[in-house]
Amino acid sequence: MAGSRRSWFGWIVVALGGFIVFSYGFVVGKWQVFPYDAIRTVFRLFRPVQEEIRPVGLWRGTDSGFGLEEAHRLRVAQLMTLGYFTGSRSAGTVSGVTRYDETRAYEGSWTVC
Repeated sequence: MAGSRRSWFGWIVVALGGFIVFSYGFVVGKWQVFPYDAIRTVFRLFRPVQEEIRPVGLWRGTDSGFGLEEAHRLRVAQLMTLGYFTGSRSAGTVSGVTRYDETRAYEGSWTVC
């Protein structure tokens, strides 16, 4: 009987210790408290070196200083008249989980190929 109690007590201590270690790891990752920087430095040291992957071809950003020719400016102005070319709208202030609302929903259709 005494050995059985000791065995259960050992399992409870191990489980509680594991929970504490897991919880502290969660806190370190979420709020970046000590020893987050040290752990990150060690992981960076042992991370394999990755080469930068560049797409094939000659690419320049729009802010690279190269001006557009007049013909290109006119074409861009024409394209800007299209609704989808002008950009996107910022998201509204609504956040959280969207629920099914029967008053706003409608019967959809299925496409089977």
